[in-house]
Amino acid sequence: MRKNINKIYITLLIIFTLFISINKVSANTESNLLKVTTKNYTNFSTDKNFIIFVVDAIDSKKFDKVFKSSKYKDNFKDFTYYPDTLSHYLYTRESIPLIISGNPNYNEDDYLVYYNKAFDNSKFLDRLITDDYEINIYDHELNWTTKKARVTQNIKFLFNEEEGIMHPVKCALKKVGYKYIPFIFNIMPSLKFENCDESVEEEVNLSELFSWDNIDNYKYILNMPVTFTDKKQFKFIHTNGVHPPYNMDGELNRVNEKNSSETKEMQASLKLLSSYIDLLKTNNVYDNTVIIITADHGYNNGERMGKQNPILYIKGINETNDSLNISDKKVSHLDLSDAYLKLLDGEKARDLFQEFTSNRVRKLIWYVFRKENHMVEYTLDGHAWEVNKLKKTGKEFNR
Repeated sequence: MRKNINKIYITLLIIFTLFISINKVSANTESNLLKVTTKNYTNFSTDKNFIIFVVDAIDSKKFDKVFKSSKYKDNFKDFTYYPDTLSHYLYTRESIPLIISGNPNYNEDDYLVYYNKAFDNSKFLDRLITDDYEINIYDHELNWTTKKARVTQNIKFLFNEEEGIMHPVKCALKKVGYKYIPFIFNIMPSLKFENCDESVEEEVNLSELFSWDNIDNYKYILNMPVTFTDKKQFKFIHTNGVHPPYNMDGELNRVNEKNSSETKEMQASLKLLSSYIDLLKTNNVYDNTVIIITADHGYNNGERMGKQNPILYIKGINETNDSLNISDKKVSHLDLSDAYLKLLDGEKARDLFQEFTSNRVRKLIWYVFRKENHMVEYTLDGHAWEVNKLKKTGKEFNR
């Protein structure tokens, strides 16, 4: 009797360990759940394209200095630049799903539960589906694993809808069971009938996987064949941008860290963005494309505060300017989802955010990296770069 009880305890411990493991690894694209590929990266619509390009960790004021002396600045003349943009979060983890879905995280749920709810309940993504856009999301840490996530064209899911996301866990248990604990099949007889013979993962070629590295994305732009479709296209692209460590020069060459810097990586990111714009122009799909260029957050030499002012440049469909338009509107990443809907309706970038007044008060969520279950709300009555004007509201979001 005691032996049987011990076997049950051991089995339950193994099941629990595997379950925890699968949830941890599912937070990145090395998980057992999905792979992000480069499929459709250079496939564009002759009808309409909607592109969101996020370059990581770029501070707006620092970037503007690099931009003004850059040989690429004329490529941005049709855009509107919003220097007074406030990120709602200070880290990538929350910023990326907010920028895509429009839904913020306030610790109501476990992170992965929040993530999937945010995407499944996104008004913007629903509008893209309704308007018959093909959806492609190039983010190396994508976690959208629900049935609805299969609208994405460039994602390979390593489980089918009938099997569900627990299929990899069950297959792992089945494998461990046959090798070490055969009595597990007495406790969970259904494991014997789990179809684990065919591995979807084997179908994913490593060369197809999306890399967020700036240089890799530059190579995609230069080398991937451009194709066209009459189907409307949505692309979200998240690249390394100016995220430390610094290992590039201004011409997108890999160099030793001592030969790089934040400024050089900004120059490299500017070249990458300009090359992407050139790609659209060369292939006659620039005019019929909405382009949003932003960062998930800024950067302040490793400090938590002071990284709340990311870049934001927007161009609408058939929008042209004689030179870069600069708006003084006080914008928040919380506003982007509504702006996307207006851009889908044909509104110009220079006409966005007209409802915001100069005395607008915005909100920022602070937390410590890897301690995200404790969030603190701040208000900002001032410009996005004015750290001294950030004030605690007294509201916290804890799990």
